[in-house]
Amino acid sequence: MAVKVKKSKIETQEMAAFIALLIAAGKIHGNQTAIPELWTSHPAFCNPFFTAAISRSRFQFLCVFLRFDSKITRCTQIEESGDKLQAIREVFNILVMACIQNYSQKENLTVDERLASFRGKFQFRVYMKSKQGRYGIKFGYVLTQQMSLVGVTTNNFFFFHPLAEALLCKKLMLVDTLHANKREIPQQFLLNPQRKETSSIFAFAKDIIIVSYVPKKRKAVVLLLTQYHDATIHEDEDRKLEIIQHFKETKGGVDLGNMMTSEYSCVRMTIRWPLRLFMEIIDIADLNAYNPRTGTKITLGREDHELMLMLAKPHIEERAQMPVGFQNNIVSAIEAMKQWVYL
Repeated sequence: MAVKVKKSKIETQEMAAFIALLIAAGKIHGNQTAIPELWTSHPAFCNPFFTAAISRSRFQFLCVFLRFDSKITRCTQIEESGDKLQAIREVFNILVMACIQNYSQKENLTVDERLASFRGKFQFRVYMKSKQGRYGIKFGYVLTQQMSLVGVTTNNFFFFHPLAEALLCKKLMLVDTLHANKREIPQQFLLNPQRKETSSIFAFAKDIIIVSYVPKKRKAVVLLLTQYHDATIHEDEDRKLEIIQHFKETKGGVDLGNMMTSEYSCVRMTIRWPLRLFMEIIDIADLNAYNPRTGTKITLGREDHELMLMLAKPHIEERAQMPVGFQNNIVSAIEAMKQWVYL
């Protein structure tokens, strides 16, 4: 019996189509659907885009064997560089450079950490009780707010005092939450059951303020700020500080970003952490390509369609010109896609 060996080399066009299908599966909430179901030939449930772009067996092959570095030289490179992300570093750097090159400067910049949930075995897995997945790979990312850059909003994961001073030297203001174990926080600013609700305490330095606000009993929010030097309080029932209100307005962009990526994530189950991070990178890149001028409604919109068709078009055209005989359902799918991919 002859065994068919799949080609190991992945062409650029095929890789683009593979990414398009990962995104497409996420947009229809099919990232948890079994792969055979996405390629079903049943006329009532078939999806011509999947069938026309890549064969089911090839997609499965790529999910299992896709690599982003040389396994032969990986150990040596990790020893030389000390980089634990060596297996995905090149792709990660491509994302970072693309974000830098295409960044549109706004008034406020939000910085937060992100947990790529993963329960497989690897050296730098972390546990975060507050995150939905709890176990995974932790890294930072940025999300811009509307409106030249003057302010940076972040949280305790990124805070250290020299950062605030370094940003001030660049005329960038910082708004940052502080964890209770930070030594910069005076003891009086920490949780105290005797403090009244909506009360505030301030500490002023040359260029920095620390404020402790009690939104409700037995809870204290501590912020470090370089953006404000006053103690303006809104005269409402919550008596919220202007700086607290500013933090909530700018920090909220991260929650929106998390919601958008989780709702239509392309992440599929895998036991390999480099592939898991690769799919996370696709989610972030897709979010960064989102155009807020079209509105903030989280839907499978025109931009998503155009992105997926643009990525898959070259490979679909290549498959249509192959002299090999495809099954009837594949031929039909390619014919159905012609009006969309042939310009």
